[in-house]
Amino acid sequence: MSFESAYKARYGKSPGSTAQAAFDAVALLVEAFGRHGHTGPARVRDYLKSGVRFTGVEGPIAFDEKGDNTLASAYLYERESGVLKFESVIR
Repeated sequence: MSFESAYKARYGKSPGSTAQAAFDAVALLVEAFGRHGHTGPARVRDYLKSGVRFTGVEGPIAFDEKGDNTLASAYLYERESGVLKFESVIR
C-alpha cells in the first residue's frame, strides 16, 4: 500500500504536500530516540550524521557531516517575476 493510500484510509483525505517528508522526519527521531537511546539534541545530531542509512517513505536517507541528505536529489529553481521556476535536477 502506498503512503497516500494508507493516509487516505486512516484519515479520510489526501495527505498534504509535506506529509511524506514529515512522516520520515518523525521516523528518524523515533529511530534515534527509541532504538538507540539518544535523547539530547547533540547526540541525536551526531547519530544522524554518523552515516547510518534509513529507509523512508520518500526513499533512502543518509546524512553527511554537514547534515545534508547525501542520497536525495537537489533541485535548482530560479525566481522569475516573483515566481519560482524549476530549472533542473543537479544531483
